[in-house]
Amino acid sequence: MPTSPIFASLDEAEVQARRRLPAVLFNRIVEPMDPKQKTLSENARLFDDVLFRPKAATYIAERDLSTTVLGTEISFPVLLACPGTNRLWHPDGEKAAAVAAGRAGTIDIVAMGTGHPSRR
Repeated sequence: MPTSPIFASLDEAEVQARRRLPAVLFNRIVEPMDPKQKTLSENARLFDDVLFRPKAATYIAERDLSTTVLGTEISFPVLLACPGTNRLWHPDGEKAAAVAAGRAGTIDIVAMGTGHPSRR
């Protein structure tokens, strides 16, 4: 079973993705939907505001990452929001993403352009 690559930076991940993905898929992932790139620049600005300070050798007996989003309790504080084109990468991409989000204890935000019907 192949292992997932580990990247030291987002720039490094982008270089590898550009090498490995067909151009149409790579461009769909990295090109912003807004022509003035407001979302991209705002996301970059917000990431610059976040400083990650890992605490080495710190013991925490119990970790609780749970939170509430619009009245729904989730155990993992990250929402999955795919653009609705995951079938381009894999026939079951959108279904698999929803299942993975559920297993992780979080929410999958279903795009209008999803390629699968909503059924259980």
